[in-house]
Amino acid sequence: DAAKLEFATVTGCRDPAKALFYLESSGGDVAAAVEAFFEHGDGGGDDINESGCKAGKEGGGALHQ
Repeated sequence: DAAKLEFATVTGCRDPAKALFYLESSGGDVAAAVEAFFEHGDGGGDDINESGCKAGKEGGGALHQ
């Protein structure tokens, strides 16, 4: 699904369940899902964490142009 792909591209998160959680929680709004992802600390470092998400904000602002 395009929203999950965009979420994964921006956040670095490769966990489809986590992407779905944030997208559903934000009513399908990718920008809101990305913001929530980083606000909740899922993007706080440089390594891949146990949930398959790359922790870091490399692409975090891509939707806020």
